[in-house]
Amino acid sequence: MTSQDLDSRLICKELGISRTVLYEKIKAVSGQTVHEFIKSIRLRRSLKMLLEQKMNISQIAFEVGFNSSSYYHRCFLKEYGISPKEYINKKKRFYSIIN
Repeated sequence: MTSQDLDSRLICKELGISRTVLYEKIKAVSGQTVHEFIKSIRLRRSLKMLLEQKMNISQIAFEVGFNSSSYYHRCFLKEYGISPKEYINKKKRFYSIIN
């Protein structure tokens, strides 16, 4: 997942299946295209990394496989309705309330 080169062609090659079969299986399981599915997994992985706070947001974007931090930011905002920074701040506030 960390490779920016991960796409349907690479997955098909590794699994030994056609792109059509891959698209049909991913769509049936997730309701998403292969590209959307990969992106959603990368975004979910980044959520954990954001909370760990061992890297900054740009580093996390590249670590999970996005080729630019601005694209990561746009995708995160579209998926979760808040920016990565807002997500961190919101979680910090929540944890400070319960502790």
